[in-house]
Amino acid sequence: VGSRYRVCELIGSGSSSHVHRAEVLTPAAHSPSEVALKVVQLGRARSADAISCIKRECRALVALRGVQGVVRLLDSLTTSDGSHVIIVLELLRGESLADVVRRYRRIEEPVAARMLAQLANTLRICHARGLSHMDVKAENLVFADSPCSPASLRLIDFGVSQTTGAE
Repeated sequence: VGSRYRVCELIGSGSSSHVHRAEVLTPAAHSPSEVALKVVQLGRARSADAISCIKRECRALVALRGVQGVVRLLDSLTTSDGSHVIIVLELLRGESLADVVRRYRRIEEPVAARMLAQLANTLRICHARGLSHMDVKAENLVFADSPCSPASLRLIDFGVSQTTGAE
């Protein structure tokens, strides 16, 4: 992607976007060498809904900068032809909670309790900052590192989030 990132592999896809692992070609000091690129194709009509969703997600992630339980926004850009918007995010190396549950079928109660406490704290901070995620589900909870480490649980995909006025 230009002179800043080299796409390495597809790591996920949703209804309106694809997520790729990418190498940062010239990482700054204290910056990650790899990132996640969420690529949203705008289509011929440059859909107002898609643009609104992208803006909403970026605004939410900016408002939640520094919150441990939320994926970090690092950058955003538009391709030179305007056909795609790319949201540069912290690369989460773990699995989604949905994948963990599918594989193990159960999570030990103490671990599940810590995960729920982490999620509740993250949602409390979101709400205190005037944001409601609106799509909390196991697929949108991803571990930054090893599976089932509650401290590494991150909430992703703020595309349908709403402001609550509680700011």
